[in-house]
Amino acid sequence: MNSTNLVGRLTATPRLRHTPTGAAVTDLRLAVDRRSDGTDFLTVTAWNRTAEVVTEHLTTGRRIAVSGRLEQQTWTDRDSGANREKVVVVADRIDFLDAPRRADADPTAATGAPTLGDNDADDLAEASAS
Repeated sequence: MNSTNLVGRLTATPRLRHTPTGAAVTDLRLAVDRRSDGTDFLTVTAWNRTAEVVTEHLTTGRRIAVSGRLEQQTWTDRDSGANREKVVVVADRIDFLDAPRRADADPTAATGAPTLGDNDADDLAEASAS
């Protein structure tokens, strides 16, 4: 069974992009503390409505929980022709574990991003189901 659950903090604000077929996708960089010592930095890929919701509401430093599967990606480097590979987490579900920082008195003023509201949990649950 290929399943993983992670809790960590975003190291960068996610940016939404679209595939040639129009599917929404974003890559999150997640810092996950180890139990003993050190931190692992992982790439999490979110698709469709989940990608849209996380890019609307999450910024650097936010704490999230991710449930998903591991996927090994391989490609040929355009410049060197060398074979490359990496393992990413493909998210099935992303839960927001903390609220936006209150230091940003009005987060919509600078970024145009909405603040979290009562319907956001429904949006995220709906996104997770797709």
